[in-house]
Amino acid sequence: MLNFEDILKDDVDRETLIQLKEDIKQALSDGVKRENVIVSLKEKYELFFSLLSHQDPKVRKNTAQILGLLADSCFLNPLWEAYQKEEMNFVRNSYLEAIQQLEYSKIFKELLKRKEELLLQPITQENKKHLTQEIRLLESFTLIPEKHLFTGWKVSSELFLVPEKEYAVYTITQLKEQGIIGKEWNLGVLVKTEKIREVISNRTFREVLFLVSGMKKLSNDIQKAAKEIAKSKLLDFLKERHNTTTPFYFRLEIRSRSTKEEKSKFAKRLAIEIEYQTKRQLLNSTSHYEIEIRLIENKEGTYTTLVKLMTLPDLRFSYRKNVVAASIRPNVAALIMYLASDYLTPNAKVLDPFCGVGTMLIERGNWGKTNAIYGVDTFGEAILGARENTKTTGLTIYYIHRDFFSFQHEMMFDELITNLPFTKNKEEEIEIKKLYEKFLKKALQHMKKQGILVLYTHNIEFVKCHIKNNYRIEKIIEISKKEETHLCILRIQSEIYR
Repeated sequence: MLNFEDILKDDVDRETLIQLKEDIKQALSDGVKRENVIVSLKEKYELFFSLLSHQDPKVRKNTAQILGLLADSCFLNPLWEAYQKEEMNFVRNSYLEAIQQLEYSKIFKELLKRKEELLLQPITQENKKHLTQEIRLLESFTLIPEKHLFTGWKVSSELFLVPEKEYAVYTITQLKEQGIIGKEWNLGVLVKTEKIREVISNRTFREVLFLVSGMKKLSNDIQKAAKEIAKSKLLDFLKERHNTTTPFYFRLEIRSRSTKEEKSKFAKRLAIEIEYQTKRQLLNSTSHYEIEIRLIENKEGTYTTLVKLMTLPDLRFSYRKNVVAASIRPNVAALIMYLASDYLTPNAKVLDPFCGVGTMLIERGNWGKTNAIYGVDTFGEAILGARENTKTTGLTIYYIHRDFFSFQHEMMFDELITNLPFTKNKEEEIEIKKLYEKFLKKALQHMKKQGILVLYTHNIEFVKCHIKNNYRIEKIIEISKKEETHLCILRIQSEIYR
């Protein structure tokens, strides 16, 4: 357990508390139960309470943070009393953050009253940082934000569809088939349309973002950037597309070459400035935000700025309640079906020998009518997840918890569709290569003559070297250069009798 001898002395300093705080964080991260940490420190509670009135404000701050980590219910009164007496703004917010970890219902009215008092105070350049943070913390106790309903389905909008890096051309092709024009832009697809519902029904992109007039490129200067956002059409954009008015709650997502700490610091300062510049019509929140303002750093050091609306319902893959580490992304599975569509058989009998949580089979079922669909996997947790995922789809898929290499069935299949196993460990690639050879032999036992294999693979060379005379390559498409993934479509050439 932890060594707390340093806190037994009376002259506790901030360095000791910082070290103790890190030790507690590490213990909790390592799986030590909070109750056990509390027991180890229980006899020192009076010392902690006395440190809340220590002359060094950083000692008070670190003590409050430790109490927040421990989250013992008996801390509420000492923390609230210390908060009311505290004169240093940066320390006061640490008390509130600690109280957030507790059951605070009995001081709810006092929290509400304090928030109302602060809202009456004018926000100035001098006080806005700490005052805004304190108001935000108090709001997190007392405010249940009104949920905004997206209503802008027919409002002309500039959308940016984000596929995986090499997929833009396929998304553009699908949009064209829907009568919608899209063009490649920054490794994605730019669309200007009033047909938002039709656009987001496309299954091959990962997410949809909006471009907003006046904030497509922002300065890297915090005050200038906040002013640009406040003067842009963002608030009008939000009001036009939702059933209710401000405030709107947002978070910032910074994508740049900076370190994690630098990005976090920049985001916090910019969020405060945005609240100030928009007169709190935009409020920052990390818990119940409905807007993400995404800043992507350019070579020039400015930021391309896009907006993600959490209010825009995306139900394309709502079936996917369960995933495992090796699960294929659902938009990639949908893309595979689209690219393989010319080879898929109407009313096919379909088999996935490494089905995982069922994503490939569900996307195959969504693509077109099938006669029967079977999924096999050795991982029992994945099979349970696949069954649960399939429940809401209206599809009938039979999942079997078994090793494919011992799988037997009287049915012969028209299609075998799968995300083949892979490893990033070079030492394990020999085993994967052997598995491919074994798999391609075993597949012949279950496929009809002229049957089709639709394979998503990270090791295309292993497929090529083991097909021999049993298969003909119909198509190979590179899906991701970075991930070294390919779609490989094979057709059975030899007939194997069981």
